[in-house]
Amino acid sequence: MLQTVQTVQTVQIAIMAKAPIPGLAKTRLIPALGAMGAARLQRRLTRMTVACALDARLGPVTVWCAPGRRHRFLRALTQTSGVDFLVQSGGDLGARMHTAFRLHCVRGPVLVVGTDGPALRPEHLREAAQAPIAGDDAVFDPAEDGGYALLAKAAP
Repeated sequence: MLQTVQTVQTVQIAIMAKAPIPGLAKTRLIPALGAMGAARLQRRLTRMTVACALDARLGPVTVWCAPGRRHRFLRALTQTSGVDFLVQSGGDLGARMHTAFRLHCVRGPVLVVGTDGPALRPEHLREAAQAPIAGDDAVFDPAEDGGYALLAKAAP
């Protein structure tokens, strides 16, 4: 009897996260939550996103931090969760995402996710990961604010 061996391709996950700095994080929510409340929300959303990415079990997870300094919360999060940590640098969010895609795509497909998608679940990440593996150019999951909660690509 001939057995077929199926290779499972890993898909990297790059999380674009803003450091939870009061006054800089979640600025549109500061009028309602205050600067400290907005920073607390940013911490919670970042933790949720990292947990979701790890629970998806697709492959390596990297947290890309902005602004370009190593915030203690993000350093601690990467140390306790075992994910990698890189600093976003240069340009607007689109340019920083392009840098993440360029770096990760040389090693295979990548999902780039933000921290503003609290409804994102591991099964959503697993479903999105199938598209670049199947040969689709890209997958976009739009966010309610007009941006994107998730982008998946196999090449930059």
